Amino acid sequence: MILPVTYVPVLILLIASLFCLGAWINTFKAAGAKWRFELFAIDFSIGGLLVVLIAAFTLGTLGSDLAFSDRMLVAGRTAQALAIIAGAVFNLGNMLLLAAVGLIGISTAFPLTIGFALVISSFFHFNPANLAFLIPGVVVMLACLVFEIRSARLREAAVLASKKDTQPVTAGQAGGSAASAPAAGQAKTAPLRKAKTLLSPKRKAPQRSVRGVVVALIGGLAMGFFVPALQNCVPGDLGLGAYAGMLLFGIGVLVSTIIYNFYFLNITIEGGPLKFGAYFRGNLRQHLLGFGGGAVCLGGLLAAALGSDAPPSVDVPRILDILLPLLSVPLAFLFGATVWKEFAAPSRVKISLVAGLCLFLCGLGLFAVGFTR
Repeated sequence: MILPVTYVPVLILLIASLFCLGAWINTFKAAGAKWRFELFAIDFSIGGLLVVLIAAFTLGTLGSDLAFSDRMLVAGRTAQALAIIAGAVFNLGNMLLLAAVGLIGISTAFPLTIGFALVISSFFHFNPANLAFLIPGVVVMLACLVFEIRSARLREAAVLASKKDTQPVTAGQAGGSAASAPAAGQAKTAPLRKAKTLLSPKRKAPQRSVRGVVVALIGGLAMGFFVPALQNCVPGDLGLGAYAGMLLFGIGVLVSTIIYNFYFLNITIEGGPLKFGAYFRGNLRQHLLGFGGGAVCLGGLLAAALGSDAPPSVDVPRILDILLPLLSVPLAFLFGATVWKEFAAPSRVKISLVAGLCLFLCGLGLFAVGFTR
């Protein structure tokens, strides 16, 4: 089994995890809005399992250390079950993150989901030595969540208002010159109709943003539990190690995707019910993007696991093990803002998004220091 044993390879692995974990979501966006997250997740899980399977049977069997199959025997069945469960828990959070991205965008969904996951995971690390960092970290991260929720609501309200503003113009153009008098009458009553619509509790756009926020937070709740589960079965001389641990993790992702989709395809978060046969109606590009997204994401998780599982003789600060993979969230934020034009919004939305990101970075710093104590 090949493991990094010097400073530079460990640092390269952690930096690679940063880019992989921040970039994979672009494959979901590139697949298009018509390719639902439930279907993307099937390809995602297959691509992820393939990359960890190849890594296990190549890098995991070479070198002088124990092969990944030997590490499975050393660790035992309890550790194996924990790794599979961790994959299933992660996959639930990740599928909900995909749903949230479809509803409220990358720049809002990622800080919401991962920020709440950090809040949840912090409860597994509380001790008298780190309370001074973790308690402020929780407060700052909760403030970040408030700004991200506000940005989602403001964005959807702005979209709704813009649609209502353009509706009278369209009616006037359709009627032509002969309908100019009725159009003028409609224009006079348009402000009243607009005000009534904005005050109506049945607005679909804000309901969509609320749905996205709730889904993102539930996804963060799930993701807050998968890291502690992995930490109990992967590291150490009697642990599974990165290759065996991530292989079982990938199996948990694939099996749970099929199970979860019995629910998500029938009781949908967005859109009507689907059958599993809809997966086979996707085109080659959509399937390849799903395979690539899973391969990049689980490849990034494998790189992070290898960096964290480096021998103690490698003098890499523990704080880098935490910070570098989680800095993928600002990277994903930048992709959403630049590549996918999510900053094409009113200034209030931009201010809330930037304020939420700044608070996320501050909270992340506090958590990173607290987790290392």
